[in-house]
Amino acid sequence: MCLAACIALLCPVLPSCVKTAEEYGEGYFFDSSAADGGDGSYSHPFNNISAAESLDIAAGESLYLKRGSNFVGSLRLIGLAGTEEEPITVTAYGEGEDPKIDGDGLEGSGVVYIENCSNLIVENLDIFDSVTTEGDRRGILLDATNPDNEDDGEAGEIITYSNITIRNCYIHDIKGYLDAINNGMDWASKMTGGIQFWSTDGGGRYDGLTITGCEIYNADNVGISSNRSNGSSNPYDEDFADHAYLNVEISHNEIHNIGKNAIFVRNLYGGVIEYNVVHDTSVRCYTGNSIVTRNVDGTVIQYNEGYNNMARKNDMPGSNKGLMDGCMLDADLQSRNTIWQYNYSHDNSFGLFLNCTGSSGSDKDSKDVAIVRYNLSVCDKGNKGVIYINYYSSGIEVYNNTIITGADTKYIFQANDSRAYHFYNNVVCNFSADARFDMGDMKLGSADHNLVYSVDGASIKNLEQILDSNTSLTLNPKLENVIGGTLESRIGMENALLFCSLLPDSPALDGRYAVPVEGIEYDFCGNEYRPSLGCYCG
Repeated sequence: MCLAACIALLCPVLPSCVKTAEEYGEGYFFDSSAADGGDGSYSHPFNNISAAESLDIAAGESLYLKRGSNFVGSLRLIGLAGTEEEPITVTAYGEGEDPKIDGDGLEGSGVVYIENCSNLIVENLDIFDSVTTEGDRRGILLDATNPDNEDDGEAGEIITYSNITIRNCYIHDIKGYLDAINNGMDWASKMTGGIQFWSTDGGGRYDGLTITGCEIYNADNVGISSNRSNGSSNPYDEDFADHAYLNVEISHNEIHNIGKNAIFVRNLYGGVIEYNVVHDTSVRCYTGNSIVTRNVDGTVIQYNEGYNNMARKNDMPGSNKGLMDGCMLDADLQSRNTIWQYNYSHDNSFGLFLNCTGSSGSDKDSKDVAIVRYNLSVCDKGNKGVIYINYYSSGIEVYNNTIITGADTKYIFQANDSRAYHFYNNVVCNFSADARFDMGDMKLGSADHNLVYSVDGASIKNLEQILDSNTSLTLNPKLENVIGGTLESRIGMENALLFCSLLPDSPALDGRYAVPVEGIEYDFCGNEYRPSLGCYCG
């Protein structure tokens, strides 16, 4: 349950939590236990959320849903236009648990449906669907359209909708399409789940969309996802920024028990995905990376924790799918100029990062560039690779990461032939007796200035592929804490700080062994940058 809901449970013992009618701002009130015939006032609230669609809601007004209420159906918010100074707010009031909205088998829309709104805040709601069969379902759906578009398939002038915030909502038990036999590759399955935002007719987009402080639990097939907006979805087109979603922030959310992906964003120009905790992903769909970008330019993914990605071979009768995606982070097709930094990956089926940026297997001239730096991987299983360079691109920079393997880690780093990458300034501390590097033919790839060490009883196959006698080391990195314990003992960023810290005399801290890098102010632990190996500067 979200923090806001937990706080709400304490309010009955705190007199200051309870407001009188006069203390609420202008707006309309909803109470599922109220009598029929209400007018939306505090003393005579509506008892059905369907009344919201017929209201003329002005800037600065609010929709108040009473805590302890249990509404059924869809809350539809259409064409609401607040201002930056006076947004329209949908929120909870009163005492008890946050108001619940049950979609009750709703298909083709969202339990909360937001169409063509600007300067809107939706907060403190408990959103779910009590039907457990698969369907075309979403917890929250945001749709940006151009109402003047004709039904001829041609998109007209694009309309930008601004400043929408979804915060402190609990979205759970949304049974969308799994398409498990096909590993969730069918488009219909990718468009169901917890929160989706898109443009149905290609006539609208968002500038300023924030999803923060939410918990998304038990959703199929995706936790949070965006789909295409107006015009071209190609980040190499000159007008991409004129059509893409701008200023998108997805932060401080917990997303877990998800059929496939926790977060999958498309068509972002810039934007940030940060401080999220994503775990227990690929639970029912056999495959799926936890945080994925596609058709984006300049998006930053940082300070996230991801664990227990459960990707595995699809053993459903009739399926021909092998062991596929299972990383915490995935730069998917045409993820241009993305930065993946300060993330904590542990106990995932694959590991930290997977590159699928090329637009096709034969596109050797793809200009998709990613930077993967100052991340920490602990006890990732390495199926296909803790880091896996899969598709063609013009270059993947992988530096100053720390990888601490577990006893069952398989591939530490894997690259297909003729892949362009530079793997440097990394620390690998190996606890596996059967780990390996597979760097491909290294015609376009290189590895230097790394520290790779195996503890007693552990070993790495193909170690010579990344060791350069002049620049790379096989010395003990002198971790401050020896890895061990259970998955539970590794959960939380506070534990990440323990695992990546080094003793003062660690050779990884000796700047003589490192390549200086630009654009970095701090290491994984917040220490001031200095040339070193791994994610910790000390």
